[in-house]
Amino acid sequence: PARPRFLFVGRVTASKGIHNLLAQFAKLPNYDLVVVGDGDLRASQQRQYAGHANIRLLGPIPQQDLIKLYREATALVFPSLAPETFGLSIAEAFACGTPAIVRDAGGSRELIDATGGGVVYRSDAELLSALHRLAGDAALRAKLGQLARSGYEQHYTQQRHVDAYLGCVGEIHEQKGIAVH
Repeated sequence: PARPRFLFVGRVTASKGIHNLLAQFAKLPNYDLVVVGDGDLRASQQRQYAGHANIRLLGPIPQQDLIKLYREATALVFPSLAPETFGLSIAEAFACGTPAIVRDAGGSRELIDATGGGVVYRSDAELLSALHRLAGDAALRAKLGQLARSGYEQHYTQQRHVDAYLGCVGEIHEQKGIAVH
């Protein structure tokens, strides 16, 4: 896209940090924010930000359309306030070669630490800095996108999880003295 376009994918609820994210983008008319997902705040936030041409709350969309949005995004923004166990939308963005900007809350940071495919922030100032850096530095965005994709391939593919699962089953069988066929 000609303009920096950031993406939020998840439940549109207070614990996901949507209030602050929308408030920040309301002050950034040169950056677009696309919000995908549903939740108890979607209707009220849609009304509140209806006058902001740079903010679109789409609601839930088909997975194929979501893949296109991930691929076109400057970055995924994951502003969750809750201590997430795993950020699925981060892994989905990584699968599309899209870097992520994540709040330092719970397990979402672990995906960035494991891959190098994004930026972690703790404050509004750090969020704004990350948005500006990724919007303004195509080389950085490309580097983080490559790290995101290779990290996805190394850690988060279906085959990687099946192999890890079967490895655990094999260890249990070995500990119990059960022959594996």
